[in-house]
Amino acid sequence: MNNQKPTQVAQDVVVHMAYQLTVDDKIEEAYDEEEPIIFIFGHDNIIPGLESEIQGLKIGDTRDVTVQPADGYGEIMQEALIDVPRAQFPDDIPLSIGTMLELKDDEGNPLTATIAAVNDSDIQLDFNHPMAGKTLHFMVKIMDLRPADPDEIETGQVQLN
Repeated sequence: MNNQKPTQVAQDVVVHMAYQLTVDDKIEEAYDEEEPIIFIFGHDNIIPGLESEIQGLKIGDTRDVTVQPADGYGEIMQEALIDVPRAQFPDDIPLSIGTMLELKDDEGNPLTATIAAVNDSDIQLDFNHPMAGKTLHFMVKIMDLRPADPDEIETGQVQLN
């Protein structure tokens, strides 16, 4: 195994990256220099549009990156908007637009939906990712790089000690 410290962001490199994500002029996420996000490059751990823009960056490099919806969380899919009869909702759930719900599909897999519309008979649930259809603006800084170990490469996940 090559234990030499990588000099740039590349396949199978563990990246420590500070970033700020802004959407519609509002800060949505931020990882600062003291607590950066840590991931293995090239293993689909971050959205494709951001991953392609940081490849080749070195420790200390900064970059402003704009990611269009197709390279981020996708476009809004109309088929992900589903009307559910109001009577199927328990009384303790606030039926207001923007409320996020944690649900399970028929196999018990977790799903997240946002209430998109409310009327007298139905509640429209939006199963699109909350950032779908949005242009994402990232300010990134590469804080550190190291080679991924074989177990990390196999799983695609960083092993934090």
